[in-house]
Amino acid sequence: MKIKNIAIFCAGLDHSTRGYEVNSRMLFLALQNIEHIKVDLFKSTGSTATNEHVQRIPFRKFLRNQSKKRFGNDTTVLEERAFTLLTLIFYFNKIRKYDFIYTRNPQTALVLNKVKRFFRYKLIYTNGVRLDPIHTVNIADHVHFNNIEFYNEFIEKQPLKAERGYCSLIPNFQFNHQPTPNKSKTVLKEKYGIKTQNTIACIGSISKFPKRTDYIVNECKKLDDSWTLVLVGNGDQNIIAYAREVLKERFVHLHFHSNDQSINEVT
Repeated sequence: MKIKNIAIFCAGLDHSTRGYEVNSRMLFLALQNIEHIKVDLFKSTGSTATNEHVQRIPFRKFLRNQSKKRFGNDTTVLEERAFTLLTLIFYFNKIRKYDFIYTRNPQTALVLNKVKRFFRYKLIYTNGVRLDPIHTVNIADHVHFNNIEFYNEFIEKQPLKAERGYCSLIPNFQFNHQPTPNKSKTVLKEKYGIKTQNTIACIGSISKFPKRTDYIVNECKKLDDSWTLVLVGNGDQNIIAYAREVLKERFVHLHFHSNDQSINEVT
């Protein structure tokens, strides 16, 4: 079988813990174990390793400030675009060899899609954010949706594209999942300080935008005293302080650390 050369672009890897970065790393590790695939990973920070390439972004702080002025809360727009363009320039000969390039970031996908006529790669984009289907149509050669609502919306508004196999539904994945040890709920609740019968667990970045964690806190205020909100993640300290103030003993916060068993146990 002919070897396929694949590149994964993820600027935030090794300095951010969003779904973009976590799933890109997991995909990279999984593809390394497939015999007929050669995979490279491109990122903007961290250290160089086997098949991992680092393209630094100059003037990162300036780019973030400009993004905030132009795009509001999304401060990484220009940073992502700069990373993609610089990688294409400095790794030009290497990029020409790839059969496929994969990314989860819409800004990276937009740049890669515009310049792909100069290369031979097919662009695959995984969409986990809300984009109007008219924008999704022109962002890649193939789109993976990991949200069934976005997938159904695309099929409804772009039926011809869907019929031609332009998109597919692939839920978020997790490889090498380690099952939680056989512990009773009572033991786990005591371990994490959960004192109520029912629990709502929210796992991910804690922020007003785009995660709307403040909305979750306010909704939990409306629940009776049999419910505890558990936030697992890092982020906006004001939201964490507010949750402690309004929910009191019905709130538990756990910091996110890679490979932390608490995430599996709480879930």
